[in-house]
Amino acid sequence: MGNLVRRTDSFIGRTRERNALTRLVRSHRLVTVTGPPGVGKTRLAIEVAGALNRVGGVWFIDLTAVLDPTQVDQAVAGAMGVESRDSSAREALAGHLASLQALLVLDNCEHVIDSCADLLAWLLPRCPSIRVVTTSREALRIAGEHVYTLGPLDDLDDALRLFADRAAAADSEFVLTPAVSDLCRRLDGLPLAIELAARRVQVLHLTGLADLLREGDPSGSHPSLEAAIRWSYQLLAPDEQVALRRLSVLAGRFGVEEAAAACDVADVVEPLVSLTNKSLVAVDDGKFRLLEAIRMFGQARLREHGETDTTFARLVDHFAREVEPQSVRAYPDMATLRSWCERASTLAAVTDWATRNNDPRAAMLTWSLAVTWVLMGHVVETRALVLSGLKRDASPQYRAPLLSVLAILDDWAGQRDRARETLWQVARIEEALGRPGRLARAHCGLGVAYERMDDLDRARQHHLAALALVRQIDEQPAVAHTLYQLGHIAYLQGDLDTAAAELEEACRILDTHEMTPLQVAALWHGLGEVELARGDIDTAQRYFAETIRAAPNVPVQLVHGLQGLAAAAVMSGQPERALKLAEAALVVQRDLGTPERQWQRSIDATIAHASAKVSSGRIQTIRTAARRMSVAQIIDYALDGVQEATSPLSLRQLEICRSVANGQTDRQIANDFGVSTRTVSTYLEQIREQLGVHSRAEIAAWIAQQDAR
Repeated sequence: MGNLVRRTDSFIGRTRERNALTRLVRSHRLVTVTGPPGVGKTRLAIEVAGALNRVGGVWFIDLTAVLDPTQVDQAVAGAMGVESRDSSAREALAGHLASLQALLVLDNCEHVIDSCADLLAWLLPRCPSIRVVTTSREALRIAGEHVYTLGPLDDLDDALRLFADRAAAADSEFVLTPAVSDLCRRLDGLPLAIELAARRVQVLHLTGLADLLREGDPSGSHPSLEAAIRWSYQLLAPDEQVALRRLSVLAGRFGVEEAAAACDVADVVEPLVSLTNKSLVAVDDGKFRLLEAIRMFGQARLREHGETDTTFARLVDHFAREVEPQSVRAYPDMATLRSWCERASTLAAVTDWATRNNDPRAAMLTWSLAVTWVLMGHVVETRALVLSGLKRDASPQYRAPLLSVLAILDDWAGQRDRARETLWQVARIEEALGRPGRLARAHCGLGVAYERMDDLDRARQHHLAALALVRQIDEQPAVAHTLYQLGHIAYLQGDLDTAAAELEEACRILDTHEMTPLQVAALWHGLGEVELARGDIDTAQRYFAETIRAAPNVPVQLVHGLQGLAAAAVMSGQPERALKLAEAALVVQRDLGTPERQWQRSIDATIAHASAKVSSGRIQTIRTAARRMSVAQIIDYALDGVQEATSPLSLRQLEICRSVANGQTDRQIANDFGVSTRTVSTYLEQIREQLGVHSRAEIAAWIAQQDAR
């Protein structure tokens, strides 16, 4: 468990500091590492945390891209894969961490320090098994905090070793000279400043670096990290300086298209590559990122040149062009949704600027941000965003999608009458605007609303209306999801043949079109319901297992999958397994905030039937064991019970094979499964060894053969 990835370059020196911080973390529940910018707080925290074994994993939460202090809780929950559908992110975190022996590393807290202090002061008493390390330029100043102040490298030998190691990576012929000692002393042993200097040895000789430092600080004293960044900035060509300061508005990871929009140049690749080579822009799994200190420096230069508003205005144009076509669809396509999630911090900043500057497209951007936050599991926080967006004047074409999101949130919160009224309002607007995709979405929502009222005939009418509309515009993923809804209604009406036919048609579309994890999981669950009602227990179990595998981080579908497996276990004569799975579902519901489940009555009957076959003492033992399981352990237990005997791989390995076959990168697979990229790499090594293959293409071919059987 955990998401901490240790750096691949060598960690040099700091033996005394590493040992001291390790002792503090082992002895105290909250330790803050303080020190000046560039002193190496993050790196030391990662090295110490990575060497500690915690049953609940080590979790690294980078707060640098959090622009709004009110979003700290959400950022921590998101980094840990904790979703909050009907509770706040803070409450969901507390539920998830209540009995988890985890180590959290909150990095770069200084710009949101009050929010971090408030969160940890509230969280630590409620989660007695967790430990927290924070890095910040100042202490949190809350009860129980132990502060470790990290200074520069006080051993010149360590500074020289660091310089030599990084310089050799840039220039294989580099050799230490006496001038390096002078330079390291002038940099006061700040690791980041030393690394910046070392990586420029190919561009400028050491004497030139020293001269530039003197020009930046006539007094001859240490120029600070900002000056170290400044002299790197001064070495850039004019077009590179323009690019760096304009890129500074992009928070977190960004791609070439956003970079081009921010920089206002047709070909941004050349300056990006140049800035990357000069260690001013980092490359992260095919995307780019500015280190926070460099980004802050760039923003200051942007303000000096009076370019902030014009740069954000270009980004508003860029995102608006991207969002507009998605806003009229029944559902945004998955590639776009993934992209929004990856760029959530920049999307939030752009939306905020558009709102503050009364841009008429602000409501549309707010909708895209709301959809993104819901997908990331931040449901409670999304409500405030949507309500704020609806308070501002907006044209009906931008207002209707926001109302649609609000209806979903109201439904999840149990406000069913209000949700239904809002959906009727949306339907009237969309019909007047002549947007069939959005009108279909409204009809689908109304179908769900009437299903919850047990008015199944009316529910089916709305889903049929939605189906006609999405077929008219040939939006196939929406067709598949609407067929699932119709199949579920037929199942509730007892028409299993119709249900199976509609669900199987949806599956055929899924074979060639990508749907959201939530939609895919719902489809598998619908098929499981039908097969269980038909008495095909083995097939039902496979579908319920697929429900979990499709969306392990979506609470409602995880609960549905667990409950389906529990019902199948009862029917196959495994009452103890059924009770454990049912209790595990309650654990997930409590910790992750699952909304009300549609088939609760049948599950209650399942539990009652299983309980009648197990002694009361044994029931209590089973429930206690289930309550002690983490979500990851629950998933492993559930899936291990449906092991595919003909496969040499575990269920988790099979799912990773399917992800590889779908063309996903290691990072995308890691995000889907809530693990680190290193863990994914380990899985792939095991898979290649067990299958006797050597490439991703061979893995994809193997899984295609398996699935064709």
